[in-house]
Amino acid sequence: MAEYRVEGLHCDGCAMSLKKAIKRQDTTILVEKVDAKTGIVTIGGDAGDLGPLIAAAATEVGFTYVGPA
Repeated sequence: MAEYRVEGLHCDGCAMSLKKAIKRQDTTILVEKVDAKTGIVTIGGDAGDLGPLIAAAATEVGFTYVGPA
């Protein structure tokens, strides 16, 4: 499991947009949770460093990738 922080999420709709953007980057990623209140993205499994992928997905939908949580 890995966690990453993203800024700019305000609601569940924002969280869903980010989750979909992550899945567009790589359909094999298991996105366990995107918490709009904390900005924490939880990725399941042992996928290695997904920071660049999360950053690209966040930018695609107008959010700011901060880094590992």
